[in-house]
Amino acid sequence: MTDPSILAPSGPLLPDVSLRPPDVRVIQLRLPTFVRKNPHVLFAQVEAVFDLHCVTSETTRFRHLLCNLPPEVADEVADVFGSPLNDAPYQRLKQSIPDRTTASESARLLYRLTHEEELGDRRPSQLLNTMRQLGGASNVDSNGALLKELFLQRLQQPTRIVLVAAGDLTLDRAADLADRVHDATSPSVAPLASTAESSAVSRL
Repeated sequence: MTDPSILAPSGPLLPDVSLRPPDVRVIQLRLPTFVRKNPHVLFAQVEAVFDLHCVTSETTRFRHLLCNLPPEVADEVADVFGSPLNDAPYQRLKQSIPDRTTASESARLLYRLTHEEELGDRRPSQLLNTMRQLGGASNVDSNGALLKELFLQRLQQPTRIVLVAAGDLTLDRAADLADRVHDATSPSVAPLASTAESSAVSRL
């Protein structure tokens, strides 16, 4: 007669995980970090993770995505997950996020363009390049009157006076002329001149 102890497992009995439904086996997924710049790429990565872990339920996908959203993004789609879940909650959330975040990002960049971007220690042409990048993301014409007016407002007064006196210049030509005025009037010229003068005096 076979000894029952030989057939008994040596450790505690564990449930057979392979018998559980796929969505039950997955307790926590680490999804890619949300990036506003291109949410469509994000969702391609998210769905690749779901496929690898056999997460097929719309509700489970929805909950995983919701748990991984940054707070500021969750605020923008609060009405989606705050309402009763429909037959495709994940698809609804997936469609809402790009629309909401793209619109809010464009508004943020437009505000930065019109209120926050300053010349600082940059050359005017560098400022214009940055403003064009912000304007492009906000659907502002890269050579239009609005961008030109905003650009002129950010320049120093002596530079603005020269550009106004130069007449109707294109934005690129205005930036080129502004660079030349900026370089000619830059305070960094003074220390160089003083150093050269001091060297000449010391040689006497």
